[in-house]
Amino acid sequence: MEPVEAALDQLFLATWDQYNQRNRPEVVYHYTSAEGLCGILSTKQLFASDLFCLNDPSEFQYGKKVIVDALRTRSDRVSQALVRNFEHEPLFPHVGKNWSLYSISFCGTKDLLGQWRGYGGTGGYAVGIKLSALLKENGKRFALHRMMYEEQEQRNTIDGLVSKASELFEGHANDQNKDYLLNEVGTRLVMSIFNLKHPSFRGEDEWRIVMLESFDNPDYPVQFRIAGARIVPYVKFHFDADWIDQVVLGPTVAAHPNERAIRTRLVTGGFQHGEVVLSRIPFRD
Repeated sequence: MEPVEAALDQLFLATWDQYNQRNRPEVVYHYTSAEGLCGILSTKQLFASDLFCLNDPSEFQYGKKVIVDALRTRSDRVSQALVRNFEHEPLFPHVGKNWSLYSISFCGTKDLLGQWRGYGGTGGYAVGIKLSALLKENGKRFALHRMMYEEQEQRNTIDGLVSKASELFEGHANDQNKDYLLNEVGTRLVMSIFNLKHPSFRGEDEWRIVMLESFDNPDYPVQFRIAGARIVPYVKFHFDADWIDQVVLGPTVAAHPNERAIRTRLVTGGFQHGEVVLSRIPFRD
């Protein structure tokens, strides 16, 4: 069974990796507050928040609908079986019992007005991470997902994945393993949901780290933070100093003395390749 699993992994990983590599930026940006920036640079850590406590659940339903719509148009037995499962079974039946999914969001755009508006009240910053560093670790510590926003592209990608997965299924399935193989295909399609987002959000230009972690993993102990009225579980994600490319001061941040302070923090923190740049957007909250 291992060769089939490996072939399915290669199929899905190669498809999404090709999408990640297409017209990719050199740097992706994690927008944050002044407090968040100080914490990131002081600890060399980012917070990966529990997706199910942070995001609107409708995001997952959108991705599920894209997949179900693609499956419904196909007549092969893999698609017919999987569409019934997707329609009647919960996407993540065991989440919150022993494990959860954690996420860190980045933006492929350096100086984005929509992001600055979100941090305009307290002054916003953007931490620039070298995308090559994330791609190098993709599939090891985490999965890196680039959001796909165009509906036709979403449909074509899912249809292509299902078509090739169906060929693998037909070449290896028998009465003893067919249910197992269907589950393997379905599991990988579920993870593809994290690449699919409604077209109205295309301006976010989002890249996302997704980590699946058990609650008893000593390397990623679950902690909790307050976000408004919500309590959000998270795990700490460590990165190397040379991942940092730059820190962008948002348009509502006074350049002096913050620019000097951040340069000092970069030097004392060992971020030898990081630079400080100023937003060029004439926005004042």
